[in-house]
Amino acid sequence: MEWLANRTVEWLIVHETVAEEDRDLYEYAVMCFLMAVAPLAMAVLVGGLMGKLSSAVAIILPFMVLRKFSGGYHAKRMVTCLIWSFGLLMMCTMIAAKIAYSWQLGMAMFAGAVSLFLCSPVDSKNRKLDREEQKRYKYVVGMLSFTVCVISVLSKLYGSERFAVCMAIGLLLTFTLQIPCVLQKVFKKIKNGNDRGHGK
Repeated sequence: MEWLANRTVEWLIVHETVAEEDRDLYEYAVMCFLMAVAPLAMAVLVGGLMGKLSSAVAIILPFMVLRKFSGGYHAKRMVTCLIWSFGLLMMCTMIAAKIAYSWQLGMAMFAGAVSLFLCSPVDSKNRKLDREEQKRYKYVVGMLSFTVCVISVLSKLYGSERFAVCMAIGLLLTFTLQIPCVLQKVFKKIKNGNDRGHGK
C-alpha cells in the first residue's frame, strides 16, 4: 500500500499536479485514503467471489465506522493484515448466511457494544491520543455502537433479518479484534503491579 501511495504521488508530481516539496504530505493523504477504502474494496471482492455482495458490504460498514474510533489489533505486516482480513471477512460472510437472528445474537451484540464503549479507544502505536481525544473517541464509539444496535433490531422487526444479522456481526467483529489489545493492556498492568510489589 505504501508502494501504491508512492507511485500515485510520483505520477501527480510528474504531471505537475503537486509540488515535489509536498511529497510527504500527499503520500500520507493517499495512504489515509487507501486505508479508509481498503475494507470496503475487500468486502466487494469477497462478496463478489462468494455471491453475497450485499452481506459482505453490510458486515464491513459498521466495522469501518466503529474501528476508526475504537481501535483494535493490527498485524505488523501489511501482507499478514490483508490475508487475515480476507479470511475473517469471508468467515463472517459465511456465518451471516447460515445463522438466523436470535436473542442470543442480540445479547452478544449488545454485550459487544458495551465492551466497545468501556474499552475504547485503544491507542495506536503510530499515534497516541491525548485525554480530550480519548474522551471524544469514547463518546463517538458509544453513539455509533448504540446506533448499530438500533439499526440491527429495527431491521429484524421490519423484515430485513439478513441485514440485521450482518450489522450485528460487523459490530462483533470490531469487538473481537479489540480483545487482544484489551487483554495485553490488562496483563501489562498486572505485570507492572507485580514488578512494583517485588521492588518493595
